[in-house]
Amino acid sequence: MKLSAEQAFIAIFQVVQQGDAVFEKYIGTVEGPQKRSMHDYFRRVAMKLAAAEKERNEAGGAGLGLNSDEEEDMKEIMSVGRADSEGWVSGD
Repeated sequence: MKLSAEQAFIAIFQVVQQGDAVFEKYIGTVEGPQKRSMHDYFRRVAMKLAAAEKERNEAGGAGLGLNSDEEEDMKEIMSVGRADSEGWVSGD
């Protein structure tokens, strides 16, 4: 879940493509304690993830850069089943 949430965060704010421009526009509308914690998270985590993704893209890779534990988790999740145009399909 954490990996998905982080990937969604950097996608929503287009961090890989536009750096902090979209996030700074959004954060200007936020007030209260959330503003500081979101800004700290953005600087500490999102910018590093975006830089790593940009490096992977430039190197020709489009993967998520999963470590072995994350790869195992992803295989387990994907083995449960899949959806097709007709609805749910068993992974058996």
